[in-house]
Amino acid sequence: MQKRRKMIRKKTYSVKSRIVSALRKVWRYSPLKKEVYYRNLVAKRSREIDYTYKCEKCDFIGIKSEFNIDHVIPVVGLEGMTTWDDYILRLFCATDKTLKQFNSQNLMLLCTTCHDVKTQEESKIRKLNKKFIDKDPTNSVKLNKRK
Repeated sequence: MQKRRKMIRKKTYSVKSRIVSALRKVWRYSPLKKEVYYRNLVAKRSREIDYTYKCEKCDFIGIKSEFNIDHVIPVVGLEGMTTWDDYILRLFCATDKTLKQFNSQNLMLLCTTCHDVKTQEESKIRKLNKKFIDKDPTNSVKLNKRK
């Protein structure tokens, strides 16, 4: 009897995913993130791990690990990926194209539940836009802003 060998499928190399990953890694250390956390700080404790924060959408209060920082204007627009310049400007919340001025007002602190709901909503709209844009490039679906 011959043993069957499992076919190992090699992952294809994607330059786009590598670039996105590197940009996200750089953004992880952005001072804007710290600014957003301090903006939503409710109570300080003896250690920073025990600080409590408040969700900007549902007013949930919890510790840092229960929150995500989210972009108000999505990094990947609702119409999908456009250009790398747009992606970088939105990711770093730049107010000008020289990347010298930044604004943390495009960032909000959300509890994981609110963040998941917002992300799913945006994904659905992106999928709808992709279907409509494939058929007719002038159509697009807009996000209903609720607070």
